Amino acid sequence: MEKSIALFGTSADPPTIGHKKILEELSKIYSFTIGYVSNNPNKNHKEDISIRSHLLKTLIEDLDNPKILFNQSVSSQWALESIKKCKRIYELNSLDFVIGSDLIKDIFYWKNFDKITDEVSFLVILREGYPIESSTLKC
Repeated sequence: MEKSIALFGTSADPPTIGHKKILEELSKIYSFTIGYVSNNPNKNHKEDISIRSHLLKTLIEDLDNPKILFNQSVSSQWALESIKKCKRIYELNSLDFVIGSDLIKDIFYWKNFDKITDEVSFLVILREGYPIESSTLKC
């Protein structure tokens, strides 16, 4: 039986209690969760990626959960590249890509979205102020 893997990329600007809670919950559902920090091309980040990645790495280490891994080497500003790197490094066939509900309207415009949907399933985390509506999910 293949292990279930979640890929959790975030801008982590800064990492929050919300990120911590998401990682803890993902560890209850998945065999492993792989976290990393990326530069979102649609955001102006307050801190450099090296600082944000150090902070997320520290948060993950403090969780002390062997099912939650930090791997900055999968990071790319383009989701498809991160997904492919992760699949290659961990020799995976399937992967769930975790996004917040605030990104649902944007993902249809992501670079190579059609190829991303061939590579992963999405797990959408509900974020306050960003309800998931059926009209949002229609292309």
